[in-house]
Amino acid sequence: MAQDGWKPSHPIKIVVPYPPGGGTDTAARVLADTVTKQTGLAVVVDNRPGANGILATRAVHGASPDGLTLMLGTSDTHAVNQHLYPQVAKAVATMIPVNAVARVPVMLIGRKNLAQKTARDALQFARTHEMTYAHYGIGSNGQIAMEMIKASAGIDKMLGVPYQGGGPALQAVMAGQVDIAVVPMNAALAQGSNVVLLGTLSTQRPDGAKDIPTLKEQGFDVVADSWAGLFAPPGTPPNIVAAFSRFTKAALEDSELAKRLAAQGLSPLSLNGSAGFAKFVATESTRLEKVIRDANIKAEK
Repeated sequence: MAQDGWKPSHPIKIVVPYPPGGGTDTAARVLADTVTKQTGLAVVVDNRPGANGILATRAVHGASPDGLTLMLGTSDTHAVNQHLYPQVAKAVATMIPVNAVARVPVMLIGRKNLAQKTARDALQFARTHEMTYAHYGIGSNGQIAMEMIKASAGIDKMLGVPYQGGGPALQAVMAGQVDIAVVPMNAALAQGSNVVLLGTLSTQRPDGAKDIPTLKEQGFDVVADSWAGLFAPPGTPPNIVAAFSRFTKAALEDSELAKRLAAQGLSPLSLNGSAGFAKFVATESTRLEKVIRDANIKAEK
């Protein structure tokens, strides 16, 4: 800390754009605990849900660049929102990527009485029959991933039904209100026989789901895991960004952090510090902008 010429005078706050209990919130709390243990710094989590993550993004973008306020942003908030909500594009573009934190595997699931038991069979059926899917908001990973699946499977029509979050979307599938959905893997696995596990959307079978084939294995070129990483307000001095990048890197190398993330179906995501994370975010933004454009996804007015 001394060599950085920076010593925080107050607790460090990590703002999370979602309610407590979800994957991003879990990642933030595990990271905060690990950094506190390693450095002695007081790190707390501040949940600010609402408006597709825009409220949290604006709050952190406008915060003092003193290292006391950071955001655990996600693929939704920092690779999708700027393409749907012009009012937040500048804020997203000027925030500073600090370091990646976690990858959030997702899974395609079906209602428990769905006749098709694999993604290959379900999506082949959807080409010629009407099906519905749940998602958790315009531009959410739940919708983006389904649009990628539809394009890869050659499905022209499938009705998307929005819900207020990943939990309600999962509940809708369990209740048989919709046919399928893409939800966080750990949430799907926790339901057991209440849903049909059709396939994961990772590049390879994630830990905890080694017996479930990926969509790529089933013939669909779709990878749609979500991710989370730290962002700082614009103008944050390089020495503070570098310090937090080191803190995060050390935390990601902590076996206890990996164990706690794995318990929630998450995995550490290491991308070579601030520069590596910035490049990754830019690539993700370009990739997801094309999905949004091709699927003609529009923000609700």
